[in-house]
Amino acid sequence: GELPQAEKSLGDALYRRGAYDEAAEAYRRALKADPDLGDDAYFRLGNIHYKKMEREEAVRLWRKALELNPQNTVVRTNLELVENVLR
Repeated sequence: GELPQAEKSLGDALYRRGAYDEAAEAYRRALKADPDLGDDAYFRLGNIHYKKMEREEAVRLWRKALELNPQNTVVRTNLELVENVLR
């Protein structure tokens, strides 16, 4: 629908400006309305958590992104790097 997409666009705009807390809220609203919205929403939300040193949550979100799009090599690389650090 339009609402999740609008929230995601808002999240993207905030993310680009570096307003990560607000971006995270917009992404969460979007994903709550449409959990299959897209791998990039999960990826960016994961990035925000990672920046806040919330690595387990970042990994959880990145895994979800990869489930939606196994071809996303950026997400895969991030996951591999972080999982090696967490070991």
